[in-house]
Amino acid sequence: LSFSTEPHDPETGTAIPRLTPRHFSFNSPEGACPNCSGLGTSLSPDIEKIIPNSALPIEKGAIAPWNRAHPKMRIFYRTLGREFTQYAKIPALTPFKSWPEKWKKIFLHGSQGHPLLKKRSWEGMIPELSRQLHEAKSDSARHRLQRFFSTGACTLCSGTRLQPSPLSVTLTSPSGETHSIATLCQQTASDALQWLTHLKPTSGPTSHSFAPLQTALTQRLSFLEQLGLGYLTLDRTMDTLSGGEYRRTRLATQIGGGLTGVLYVLDEPSIGLHPSENSRLLNLLFQLRDLGNSLIVVEHDEETLRRADYLIEFGPGAGTAGGQITGQGTPKEISALPQSLTGAFLSGRRKIRITTKKTSFTDWLHLKGVTTHNLKKVDFSIPLGAFTCVTGVSGSGKSSLVFDTLANALLRHFGTPSSAPLPGPYQSLVGTDSLTRAVVIDQSPLSRQSRSHPLSLLGVWDDVRKLFASLPSAKARGFGPSRFSFNVRGGRCETCSGLGEIAVQLQLLPEAIAPCPACGGERYNRETLTVTYRGHSIGQILQLPVDRALELLRAIPPLANALGALQKVGLGYLPIGQSADRFSGGEAQR
Repeated sequence: LSFSTEPHDPETGTAIPRLTPRHFSFNSPEGACPNCSGLGTSLSPDIEKIIPNSALPIEKGAIAPWNRAHPKMRIFYRTLGREFTQYAKIPALTPFKSWPEKWKKIFLHGSQGHPLLKKRSWEGMIPELSRQLHEAKSDSARHRLQRFFSTGACTLCSGTRLQPSPLSVTLTSPSGETHSIATLCQQTASDALQWLTHLKPTSGPTSHSFAPLQTALTQRLSFLEQLGLGYLTLDRTMDTLSGGEYRRTRLATQIGGGLTGVLYVLDEPSIGLHPSENSRLLNLLFQLRDLGNSLIVVEHDEETLRRADYLIEFGPGAGTAGGQITGQGTPKEISALPQSLTGAFLSGRRKIRITTKKTSFTDWLHLKGVTTHNLKKVDFSIPLGAFTCVTGVSGSGKSSLVFDTLANALLRHFGTPSSAPLPGPYQSLVGTDSLTRAVVIDQSPLSRQSRSHPLSLLGVWDDVRKLFASLPSAKARGFGPSRFSFNVRGGRCETCSGLGEIAVQLQLLPEAIAPCPACGGERYNRETLTVTYRGHSIGQILQLPVDRALELLRAIPPLANALGALQKVGLGYLPIGQSADRFSGGEAQR
């Protein structure tokens, strides 16, 4: 006989290890679910991505993975599909959606070991893709396959991220509500705060440690609630938070730390907040100040400006027209300064003019029965050809409705089902006949690469290179458009590899960035720079601000349109060759 002193499950006999705090963390090997490594999610084949258009027959390209395969493999798959339809006695040009359900199931999920074609079993599209992803040996192969998968909850831990043993530990409140660490983290910060506040310690050797832990938890959760984040569930991952939510979460962490003598620098903490929540944010900032800390806040919000202890205004314009302090002092002192633009608005000397509003609408878009996240069968109608604003407090469902449901539904409707995420659940979408496409602009950052610039991001940089290649002096030298690219050898300056600047090593100090001594910051070699358009080389054009470049390139329609758009959003001061990694947040958004 063998005996064990380890705890075990009396029903299954499974041994349960002696639990430590590491067992309750999905970041440690002791606690993480072995199937998903503590991520809580796993990839599974998505039928809508595998067959984006079921109205097509497989002979005409209904199977997306087959269409993206190597040319030789495409021939093999086409032959395989033809053999399958012949065996199933399905006409070759029958749309996939019209197949008998039995054969749809076998085609997608396999014949479960039963012989089918040439006395071999049919593996099935879904098992085959899963196997190929598991066996993929290169990142490119994995990336190619992952486009046909969707992320879902882990099948082993159901998204809890943890192993079964820590999930078996529960706490019960006086009201009888019981939670494991996973179910507690599925609660919102407000609900978890209420539950933890009423939790009572049990008698035993560890009861003395309960009170300080309860105080620390409730204090930090109350900070989240005061910052207007009480609606966030505790298991929400940071990459799903908006920019404003992320910054406020970090702010709550700092306040909860109780540090003093610290200088905090905050970048527009009021972004994404409803006016009713802004006062709570400011109260917490002043609470941080009253602990003995200093705060520097970059902000445009009027209430924040009025409540600040001291204001410093920069201007008078942007870019080369700015860079000066145009006023500093208390809000009252700034309001009295005649040269202060901020003071003019604070004092009421200047006001925002309200434009004429449209009052009659003919075409409407109707989205009905939306139940995404916290939405309760919402029926949503917006007028087309109008400026519609969707507002409400943080967490009320704005993004769930507009981005997660409406935008994704429209993207899929207009032909991008393989790239757009699945929309949230809804019953119907009516009124799309009046639209031609959907464009989504969210808070995702631009590509912050040093070789990207405004014209490349707008997709018109090739037009500039073609313009220079068409000039007589370029044709005489045999220069094509590639000669005017600073990303490849030939026309670029090789000293700086086309960046226009070099890194200077300063031994123990951080490296400094200086203009390239060979090209003077113009990115190209001497021969390329001899080709000029209206007296400007391509390197000099890259150094022009948008306003000046528009005057020079107005005769080329694609460039005039792109530069005009930049000018209209207030970026006339921006050099058209400025690297994207040097954009401010506001410049990148515009």
